[in-house]
Amino acid sequence: MKLSLVKEYFFEQLKNYYSYNEIRSFFYFIMEIDLSISRSDIVIDIDKYSFDMDKINEYIIGLKNNVPIQYLTNLTYFYGLKIKINNKTFIPRQETEELVEYIIKSDIKKKYILDICSGSGCIAISLNKNIRNSYVLAIDKSEYAIKIAKENNIINSTNVEFMILDILEEELFLDKKFDVIVSNPPYVCEDEKNKIKPNVLDYEPNCAIFVDDPLLFYKKIIDISTYYLNNYGNLFFEINHKFHKQIESVLKEKNFFDIIIKKDLNSKFRIIRATYARIG
Repeated sequence: MKLSLVKEYFFEQLKNYYSYNEIRSFFYFIMEIDLSISRSDIVIDIDKYSFDMDKINEYIIGLKNNVPIQYLTNLTYFYGLKIKINNKTFIPRQETEELVEYIIKSDIKKKYILDICSGSGCIAISLNKNIRNSYVLAIDKSEYAIKIAKENNIINSTNVEFMILDILEEELFLDKKFDVIVSNPPYVCEDEKNKIKPNVLDYEPNCAIFVDDPLLFYKKIIDISTYYLNNYGNLFFEINHKFHKQIESVLKEKNFFDIIIKKDLNSKFRIIRATYARIG
């Protein structure tokens, strides 16, 4: 069916479920993922293209049931790269793109990079893609997430190494140290669930989002970093903005200095960068 008619039908079916801007965003996202055509291409000549109605109905049914659009396409974009995901992997957010950009643009040494709690591999792959001659190791406890991350490694022609490991239950034994350690661990408190939208709560892997102790992963990763960071190496976190002061205190206790707490585009404290000084 001609794309102009598909678009009209798509908007009509979803108008009682989402705002106009949300529906428009879904439509153009689907077109870009499925047809590899941009919004500008559609605007210039929408009826140059057609789309299968059975497929558009699958998207509509999923969206009516609050399934995240990224889980319906099984692909998303992250820092300009295509990233494969499904409901066993957390959907990458804009805030995490900000973290990646901050690392890439930082005037620091970043030849050896360790990504902890890597999920789909979006951070590790983006860093390896954009930092020339970098070695990146990515760790996650989920065997399934690592499987998806390895597929993303192939899709994006990157050379990330992956390891299955639960850092809360197992010891980490590596034969090298790193210039950068980065992590976007679970950081939403269990008591915040009532504020989370159904499309997140019902479909995204809760273990990748929620924690009882908001400092649990940060304390463990900071401890790991004191051993595996090179002297004057840098640790980067994406954080729950409510706990930036507590995380800063833990960093200071462990001989981190030059601590920078950066706000995201929504003016929430979201990124921490700290430099490690090894004593002795």
